[in-house]
Amino acid sequence: MTAQQTLTTVDNLYRYIQSIVPSLTRNNDDAILLDAFEQNDLRHVCQAIRETISNQVTYQHLTLRFGSNSEQSVYQFDVSKPVQFLFDLYSLYLAIRHIEFQLCTFHKDVINPLVVPINSETLSWPIGQGFINQVYQHHSSAMKYIIPCVQLHDKENNECHNVMTLNANLESLKKKAVQLWVDIIPLLNV
Repeated sequence: MTAQQTLTTVDNLYRYIQSIVPSLTRNNDDAILLDAFEQNDLRHVCQAIRETISNQVTYQHLTLRFGSNSEQSVYQFDVSKPVQFLFDLYSLYLAIRHIEFQLCTFHKDVINPLVVPINSETLSWPIGQGFINQVYQHHSSAMKYIIPCVQLHDKENNECHNVMTLNANLESLKKKAVQLWVDIIPLLNV
């Protein structure tokens, strides 16, 4: 991201994501999903997260799907790290768009916070860092309703040098976000 690129509008966010797509293809699954992106076939699905006892919706959870009936999850493919990171940014863009629509249409008291999964490594990716910083700077009204859910699913994050970087990234995001969730898959030595 250059110093002149400011992502002040939702259209700017989308155009920025579009501009980095051509440089990302590393394998066949990347090509399939990036083609779906370019054909405007990637969609978001918001699933309800409900209270166990009352069954009342308290959160929404964003996931990316594609296909004629949005039947395929992008997460079932073996995509490269840069494409995973791109989908995290795209998910944030879609979340902002979704929340901004809700803010214009509904009373803010009826909007449920939207949980958006973000790979922990996206926070270390320079493009991801710049994007996330600008999102919090220029889209703060929507980000008040968006909960980043940092996913710690990668074995590499257990190495000492990555733990320090991860802690710094989590601390930085914690200062910006209204809420921050962390999704951990523990590594078991069997």
